[in-house]
Amino acid sequence: MIKIGLVGENPSDTKAIENLLSQSQTQVTFVHLLGGILTGSMLDNEKMLKRLRREVEDQRPHIVLFIRDLDALKSSQNYKEKYQKRQEFYSKGKRMINFRKEIQEEDSLFLLNIYEIEALILADIETCNAHYKAEILVENDVMQIENPKEFLQKYCAYKEVDCPEIFGKLRLDILKENCTYFEEFMQKWEKWLQFHSNLKN
Repeated sequence: MIKIGLVGENPSDTKAIENLLSQSQTQVTFVHLLGGILTGSMLDNEKMLKRLRREVEDQRPHIVLFIRDLDALKSSQNYKEKYQKRQEFYSKGKRMINFRKEIQEEDSLFLLNIYEIEALILADIETCNAHYKAEILVENDVMQIENPKEFLQKYCAYKEVDCPEIFGKLRLDILKENCTYFEEFMQKWEKWLQFHSNLKN
C-alpha cells in the first residue's frame, strides 16, 4: 500500500485533505506528520523541520504532501512576499525529507491554498449548501475571494472543525473545474500516483 505523509497548519487541514484524496481509486494510507502543530507559523521553525525529518525517517512515507494557506490574493500588495515565504518553507521541507534518491520522481508535493483551504469548500458550493442547508452564492473565482473562512461563517454555521467532514463530501471533478490551483495540484498528484502504481506492478 502507498503511504502518504501529510504536513499541514493544523490537524483539521490534514484530515480534510486525507478525506478528500481518499476518494482516489488508488489505495493509499495516510500518516499525519508533526501532529502536535496547531498554528501554521510553527511550521516555519527550523526545529520543526528537523523534527519532520526524524518522523519521515521513522514512518517512511512514499511521498510527503505539504499543505499551507497563502493568506493573500494574487492582487494583494503582499502577494509576492507571502508567496516567496511559502516557497522557501517548501524548499526547506523538501531538503529535509529527500530520502528516496534512487527513484527519479518527486518525494513531495505542495498544496498552497489561495487564500485559505476554505476556498475549496467554496469551489463546490452545492455540496456546502447541502451540508448546512444553506443557499450561498459564489459568483466570483474562488481564488479571488479574500478570507473564504469568514465568507462561509457569514452565510452558514461553518466552523474549522467541520473541515474534515465536508472535505469527505466535496467532489474532486467540481473542485478541479472551479479552482485552478487545485487542478494544477491534482495533475501532479495523479501523475505521481500513476508513476508509483507502475513501479508496484
